[in-house]
Amino acid sequence: MLQLTGDSGMEELAWTYMNWYYNQMNIVYVPSNAMGRELAEKGISKEKIKLYPRGVDIQRFRPMPKEKSNTKRFIYVGRVSKEKNLHLLASAFKKLSTKYHDVVLQIVGDGPYKEEMQEILKGYKAEFTGYRQGDDLVKLYSDADLFVFPSTTDTFGNVVLEAQACGTPVIVTDLGGPMENIVPNETGIIVKGDDENALYNGMKKLLDDDRFDQMSQKGREYMDNRSFENAFLKTWHLYETSV
Repeated sequence: MLQLTGDSGMEELAWTYMNWYYNQMNIVYVPSNAMGRELAEKGISKEKIKLYPRGVDIQRFRPMPKEKSNTKRFIYVGRVSKEKNLHLLASAFKKLSTKYHDVVLQIVGDGPYKEEMQEILKGYKAEFTGYRQGDDLVKLYSDADLFVFPSTTDTFGNVVLEAQACGTPVIVTDLGGPMENIVPNETGIIVKGDDENALYNGMKKLLDDDRFDQMSQKGREYMDNRSFENAFLKTWHLYETSV
């Protein structure tokens, strides 16, 4: 989510300028309703704010044959930074590991929190793959049982679409844009943001759930309707009706 932090006077000045600038526009497009609400709360005219469709490459991100394993794999993909609430994910996973001994956490990506997180999870079944792309990334998504995205500051969350396109159920928080990109209790679940216990309970709930296969199928079906092609057609219609 858009954030201007630091000196309160400078932040206020920045928002004053942004309000002046954006309120001169006829339309302000946002990637999520959450982003639209934040901008409206900051003073940008609500009538000018419009949601534009975004999609995912369903040809590239697709289910691949899952590697047989006796473990349950949780995966996070994205920037490895503390503002993504990865410290909460690390704590929740450690707690989960004391109850379930067959769980693995994969962190895919790089960032300033990586070394600290590795130290926190030392001795636990945590794998840090670094940055991956192409079919390597698709395979990691597909092999995972559950995608966990604890961030509360993202305006959209492309990785949430990618995971579902690969047939992987997701956990997102109730803050930010990613929660708008799942079908609650069908392709994944929404948990309270900035709350370690809520994240832990969500992970545990899905571990004890027998609907993984059903949620996996539902996620892929949902993403079939969120393809780049469908998003383009909806965006084109949006522009046509806006001029």
